[in-house]
Amino acid sequence: MRDIVLSTVTEAYLECAAWAEGFAGEDFTDDAYGQAADDCLDFIEYAKDTYGENVFDGWDDAQIGHDFWLTRNGHGAGFWDRGFARGDDLTEAAKTFGPVDVVMDDDGMLYFL
Repeated sequence: MRDIVLSTVTEAYLECAAWAEGFAGEDFTDDAYGQAADDCLDFIEYAKDTYGENVFDGWDDAQIGHDFWLTRNGHGAGFWDRGFARGDDLTEAAKTFGPVDVVMDDDGMLYFL
C-alpha cells in the first residue's frame, strides 16, 4: 500500500476538467478547488473501501485525478482503457459519483455545477 498525494490528484483532476471542457488558462474558484479535493478524496476512500487498499497499485497520482474526471463524466477515455490492473473496478467506482459540469462565472473563474 502506498500513500496517495491528494494535492497531486486534485491538480490533475482540475487540469483535465478545464482541458476536457474547452477552457484554457482560466482558474478555478477556491470553492471549486475545495469541491474537487473533496470529490477526489471521497473517490479514493470509496475505491479503497470497496475494492481494497491496493486498488491504485500501478497508477500514479496524476493519472488517478485525470482518469477520475474523464470516467465520471463519460468521456471516451478513462480508467478502463489504460490496460492497468483494476481499471474496470476504478471505472465502476468513478461512475458512482456521476457527472459534474464546469462553468465560467462573470469574473472569468471556473466552478462546478
